[in-house]
Amino acid sequence: MNIPKKIQDLMNSESSKNNLKPEHQEVVNKVYNWFKEKFPENEQKDNSGRNKIIRLAYIYKAENNENTCENCKKLDGKIFENEENANGLLPVHPNCKCKIFPVLLDDNNKIVTDERFEEFINITLSEEGGFKTATKTDRETNRGITDITLNNFNKTHKNFNFSKDVNKLTNEETKTIYYLDYYKDRKIKNIDNTLLSFILMDTGIMGNFSKIIKILQKTLNDTQNLNLDIDGLFGDNTVEALNLISNENIDSFIDIFLENRDKYLETTANFKDSKNGWKNRTKKYKTLKFKTY
Repeated sequence: MNIPKKIQDLMNSESSKNNLKPEHQEVVNKVYNWFKEKFPENEQKDNSGRNKIIRLAYIYKAENNENTCENCKKLDGKIFENEENANGLLPVHPNCKCKIFPVLLDDNNKIVTDERFEEFINITLSEEGGFKTATKTDRETNRGITDITLNNFNKTHKNFNFSKDVNKLTNEETKTIYYLDYYKDRKIKNIDNTLLSFILMDTGIMGNFSKIIKILQKTLNDTQNLNLDIDGLFGDNTVEALNLISNENIDSFIDIFLENRDKYLETTANFKDSKNGWKNRTKKYKTLKFKTY
């Protein structure tokens, strides 16, 4: 995040945390938020050091095989600046296999990748595996996506023309669901600490995200002497509280959060079937080596 060092130092200083009057703290928070909006975390640099502003757009993808019709071929690669611009486009014809996918573009309209998400999703998919049949306590899943999750996604993103059967969900469709629903919309990308960012995304896959955030907020209140609303909403105040934890204290905070999270997971209906996988997954957190983003 390209926030000037003076602003970051102020937000992390003891004066900011302990000595400011509430009305002054509010001003500091507003300045900090302004810089976060002006210099978002999805700003990147190219090889020359030039800042690139990244935006979310949507791309039409045809299968491009011997069965692909000319109309679909002509649309292949077409970019839409927003999802609504593709309203009613798909399916082009019965049994149309074309799809709409989100894509990140820089200010020269070149496709770029969210490297943090790519690293996260590779770990997630390796843990989730492929198609799993339903059990007494859990629904059938494909790479961790349930039929309910897929149905809800398809209702929200009707233009994408994704698979209706979870068993036929493709790898690219799966990554799109995780990116939009579990990463972008949940503001996972706004967390500065890479390990904590991944843990929240991964934990949100294991259990109810709102309940996880309530646990996170209570842990923040107890360990950082805060008074956050325990409302289960991952809003700006909760994100800021996480980003203000010092590097010296972040590991101990993560340990306490995971301990509290595990107590919640033990109460879930599918804990008996999933506990071994979840525990092994959690043990790997501290062994993960992320790139610096």
